[in-house]
Amino acid sequence: MRKQLEADEREKDEEEREEQDHVHDAFKRLANRPQLVLADEPTGNLDEATADIVLAEFLGLVRGEGAAALVATHNERLAGKMDRIVRLHEGRLSA
Repeated sequence: MRKQLEADEREKDEEEREEQDHVHDAFKRLANRPQLVLADEPTGNLDEATADIVLAEFLGLVRGEGAAALVATHNERLAGKMDRIVRLHEGRLSA
């Protein structure tokens, strides 16, 4: 059982490192100063505390550059932090 717990912990650590690399790469792309940033579930695999930090940094960079961000998410908490919410439900968009 202990070996399984250790293996599970190593797997979790590896997933977190991969997600951190993904976030780091996304921030590097912002260095090109795009006018529109598309983000699909940008905090999907993160715990709430880390997601809040990443989202705050992301929005700060986007807004600081005067860019727009289109964020696709199923996370209502994250959506609530956006300036505008447009929902897609049963093939229809609603604001």
